[in-house]
Amino acid sequence: MRAGIASVLIKNCSFTGKIKADLGIFEVDERGAYKVFKYLKPDYLICTNLFRDSIKRNGHAEFVLKKLKENDFSKTTLILNADDLISSQLNQNNSVFFGIEKTNLKSLNNIVNDISNCPVCQSKLIVDYNHYYHIGKYHCPNCKFKSPSKDFIGKLDLKKNILTIKNKDEKITYNLFQDNIYNAYNLLAAVTLFKTFGLTDQQIKKGLKNVTAPKTRYEKITNNNLEIISLLSKNQNPISTSLTLDYISQLDGDKTLIFMITDIKTKKHKTEDTSWLYDTDFEFLNKSNIKQIICCGERCYDLNLRLKLAGIKENVIITNESYDHIKELIDFNNEKIIILSALYSYKKADKLKKELRGE
Repeated sequence: MRAGIASVLIKNCSFTGKIKADLGIFEVDERGAYKVFKYLKPDYLICTNLFRDSIKRNGHAEFVLKKLKENDFSKTTLILNADDLISSQLNQNNSVFFGIEKTNLKSLNNIVNDISNCPVCQSKLIVDYNHYYHIGKYHCPNCKFKSPSKDFIGKLDLKKNILTIKNKDEKITYNLFQDNIYNAYNLLAAVTLFKTFGLTDQQIKKGLKNVTAPKTRYEKITNNNLEIISLLSKNQNPISTSLTLDYISQLDGDKTLIFMITDIKTKKHKTEDTSWLYDTDFEFLNKSNIKQIICCGERCYDLNLRLKLAGIKENVIITNESYDHIKELIDFNNEKIIILSALYSYKKADKLKKELRGE
């Protein structure tokens, strides 16, 4: 990551070391951010949330928060999620907070919760409202700890696929490019930064007009009345996968789900850790309209076991040790085929999509 940032800066500077740009935007991994911030002091820093990752990479979110707190952000304007009790603790009295007000969406009953007790006095936190995992509004009954007040407040309407953002006496509505609350938070974070940066609503709307999800992350195509949806989930990450499974579970119509998420080998690295499967909410798939689940790859039997423990009937699950001959296993009587791949298996998913399109 450090080498990548350094190479971008070198590529865009003069022989004397002067940067040939007025603005630099860098996506920095939360776990390794402290290594970057030793040398690069941001004027603005967005942190949308902090969750647990795979044990091999990050461990618990509190550990990541501790590493981030070691940095000096005294000259940085922090753009923080008021609905995340973990990342909002980065506040150093120079923060701008955003968040989404209570919605009529059903709160997710997730297996894990990265913060349920007050970090000050360890009392059980009171939930004012919850969106998913620990994202929501909370307060401690025994001390003053509570969710921060929001400077930018989002009102979500997924039926109209819009997000209305209020800041002081101003209100402006933006179209969502994906119909879920998770991307609404991304939009709200971006608008909060742009407004804090001094851009006008007109400039922001113009800049966001053509924003779409990359096809590697989300694509929906129709072929002979068959709807094919491909989704990307972060490899071995229970939070990313669970949120994707929740989205899948809410899609209407009879569905075939194809899993390409459990490779034992990931690019340069090799791991046999399957613990993340048991932090992932596969219970969301226990729906009558999910007619078929095809588990692919070397860890297909581990995934098969996890699905059975989630209460999914054995006759719904098919295991396939390779990524070949998947098309032959699909029940084409179902209305939707959903392909869920990970960071290092999306090329296999693309190959399958081409087969399904007859290419």
